[in-house]
Amino acid sequence: MARRGLRGALRRRGLRLSLRPRPRYVLEIMTGTLIADAGDVANVFLSAYFAWALKAYPLILALLPGLANLRGGNMSAMAARISTRLQLGVEEPRLRSALASESGPALSASLVAGVMIAAIAALASGVPLLRSIAAAGLSSAIVLTVMIPFTALVAVWTYRRGVNPDNVAAPILTVAGDIVSVPSLVAAALVLGSPVAEGVLAFATLWAAATALLVAARLGGRLGSIVRDISLAMLLTAFIESLAGGILSRTRDALYAAGVIHVVASLLEDTGAASSVIVSRSSTMLHLYGPERVVRETPTMVSEAVLGVAPALVVLALIAELWGRILGLPVTAYRLAVTVVGGGLAITAAGSAIGVATALATSRLNLDPDNAALPLITSIVDLIGSAVTAVLALLLIH
Repeated sequence: MARRGLRGALRRRGLRLSLRPRPRYVLEIMTGTLIADAGDVANVFLSAYFAWALKAYPLILALLPGLANLRGGNMSAMAARISTRLQLGVEEPRLRSALASESGPALSASLVAGVMIAAIAALASGVPLLRSIAAAGLSSAIVLTVMIPFTALVAVWTYRRGVNPDNVAAPILTVAGDIVSVPSLVAAALVLGSPVAEGVLAFATLWAAATALLVAARLGGRLGSIVRDISLAMLLTAFIESLAGGILSRTRDALYAAGVIHVVASLLEDTGAASSVIVSRSSTMLHLYGPERVVRETPTMVSEAVLGVAPALVVLALIAELWGRILGLPVTAYRLAVTVVGGGLAITAAGSAIGVATALATSRLNLDPDNAALPLITSIVDLIGSAVTAVLALLLIH
């Protein structure tokens, strides 16, 4: 009855739900996530190699979900803004043009949001505040130097070759951010053994974030609106990510015993990227056609995300088993299949549906979904994924 009532209400408004996955879009999503799996070879290896550090330093797992979400969400938002402007015809498909228009907003938003995430993660996990801020600042300095030019390159290069950047950019960017996130956080945890180093890096991070915020507020315009939208979104996502980080840091022994600790970052990245693809497409659709088209296409987009990410999850499970066995982790094929494939498909379906609702909600609040909805959905997926992974790990070891 509920389904009939929903369909009847939509038809009275001239809308019809569509559930016909388009092979081209499934293939593009599949291609993006499988390319990301190539990066997961390095990412899972690094996570397995640094499993001792993930287990020994609560700081790393406390910050990893929030900072990974910030980098994946902010870089995906940057690519989505470039994609929208390219498809609207207001920007030329040139790397220099994309960097000139998007580097400042992406850098400013990352600095401001990074401090918020570090502060809330410290409160949620019990990590010292200055150490959390200093680690976030040092890690971000390494990551952003690589990721901002790479993001512009991916968006422009795919568009110039006739591929919709909305379908492929998010998986590639999130896995690239994750590859440098784990080593950068391990390096920060090792460097910050000295109180002097903590104090200097924390002060430099706070000064840079305050300067970025003041410049954005003074200049206003597009820079100010982007920093405002992303900062508001990240203020909410920081609380969500603190919960995700708390779940992972408190269940790290179970994750290690179940043999899945080295795959958590990649699993969250793949499922979050697939959901981000749907949000990015919803945002472009909102700009071009309006909310009615988005509502009608929701079942189709969710099914495309699930079909597109499935092969990548299978490959990810195989990669995780290979590196786990080589590096001596307690892995089994059954545990990885249940956690990565079964859990990953469920997380993707839920995240994609929530992502469409988030894009519509932010649009109704006069926020650009490219800036606000993408960080929100990746944090929501991180929370769902952290909870699902932790529960499955606890069930599997018992």
